[in-house]
Amino acid sequence: GAYATYLYIGSRTPVPTISVKVPSLIFADEYKELSGVGNDLMQALAMTASDALVQGTALVTYVAQPATEEPGVIAGTPAPGGVLIKALNLSAPDLLLRNIADKSTVGVINEGGQTRAFFVLRVTSYERSFAGMLTWEPLMERDLGLLYPLYAEEAEAVSLSTTTASTSQTSSTPDVPVASKMRFEDVVVANRDVRILRDTRGRSLLLYGYADKETLIIARNEAAFAALLTRLSAAQQ
Repeated sequence: GAYATYLYIGSRTPVPTISVKVPSLIFADEYKELSGVGNDLMQALAMTASDALVQGTALVTYVAQPATEEPGVIAGTPAPGGVLIKALNLSAPDLLLRNIADKSTVGVINEGGQTRAFFVLRVTSYERSFAGMLTWEPLMERDLGLLYPLYAEEAEAVSLSTTTASTSQTSSTPDVPVASKMRFEDVVVANRDVRILRDTRGRSLLLYGYADKETLIIARNEAAFAALLTRLSAAQQ
């Protein structure tokens, strides 16, 4: 019986296991696959922020790698964040989009009492990407409104003012973005120079800044930005 068992075990061919790793620039607690393109993907990312995340938790999102003829790329495996960013079809300046590398990360983080989306972007040019961000500033609140919405009372006030204005102006008057009434300002967060957009009550709607010359971070508030810096540093060590 012992000899038969020996022969049986010896005849079995071990099946290799493949560990699929989600590409990420930061240390993450959880991962989640998203699907869709354009507004559908934006909605999916926004809905991920409604998931129950513990305070201080970061979740990295990704899409499946599409079929490609590029050597070493396996269709269906987790794609780097830059692929997700391209699928979002962001209305950002080409100067910025052209300088975002595939080796980027997108997700949501619970910091500062809120769970909101974040972007950790690996950029190929600090100067060009920064110029692109400055150009995008007037429309960022509109373009990223699903991810970084106005606070409830602020949104109500904006809706009321928009309704009032529409009754007193002709239909030929162009829409004025909400961000036109707000301005980005320079502040220092975790020893980094950042640009922050606040609402009329001084609350952070979104901010962006560079961890280094190659890494641009977009987040909801100062706490999220500082936490992402820490996670980025931990992943690099």
